[in-house]
Formats: sequence, C-alpha cells, structure tokens
Amino acid sequence: MAQGFKGRCFCGDVKYTVTEEPIAFVVCHCTDCQYASGGGPAHIQVVPKDSLKIDDASKRITDYSSKADSGRLVTRHFCSRCGTPMFETLEVDPSIRLVKSGTMDDASKLKVDATVYTASAQPWAHIDRTTQLFERDLVFPFERKGG
Repeated sequence: MAQGFKGRCFCGDVKYTVTEEPIAFVVCHCTDCQYASGGGPAHIQVVPKDSLKIDDASKRITDYSSKADSGRLVTRHFCSRCGTPMFETLEVDPSIRLVKSGTMDDASKLKVDATVYTASAQPWAHIDRTTQLFERDLVFPFERKGG
C-alpha cells in the first residue's frame, strides 16, 4: 500500500488525508461494529492519530460514544449529512484512530492483516482464514501479512 491515502464520505462533505502508512488493516466482527455497519463487519485501517488530517469538517462530523466490551469508550464519527461512518476513537488507545476502509478513494490494493471478534461473527459471515484470527480483540504484537 502507498505511504498514505485520501478518502471522503458518500456525499463528499467530509474529506480526509492520512499521511502515514496504516499500522494494520483489521476486519472486526464484534456486535457493536455489526450494529454500526448495518449488519456486516467493520473494515478498518488502524492509523497513528496525528497522521489523520480532516479537511475543515468539524461542523459536518457527528459523534456517538458507547462502551465497548472492555468497559472503555469508543467514539464513532460520521458525516452529519449523509451518515457515512468515517472514523473511530478508542479511549483504550488514544494514540491511534480507526478509519473506515470503505471511505478510502482507492482501497483496491488492501490486504487484511487480522480478523477480530470471530467469536461474535454471524454464521453467514465470510471469515478469511488466511489472516490472523482473534476470537476477541487484536493482540499486539502480531505479524503483519498485508501491506
């Protein structure tokens, strides 16, 4: 994958740039991500917090916070106009941001590094068994296979 990437919401009101290579590409099957996505898992780029630059969109982003199974807050950020899920902030690790892979301008060359919360995946969900699998949350360090 290229060093960084750009993306936007469905309506184009929220645009962003990530200036560094992602730490990992993770597919999350936790029940919270299933609710937030409308049924399937979340496809997430884990990036360093300071590498995410949002183009003057603070007035167009709406937040919703909930407790994860860790007991810590997860704040989901989405476009207030079209509702596109964009980013997540984790209280458990404030040094990273989660960027929804479907918002990337070009996600065609991504390779999944890890699949998490496989224990709560729906029976009909596809789980790529060539990735590192975690029944619950990601455990570091893990060997990055994607790129």
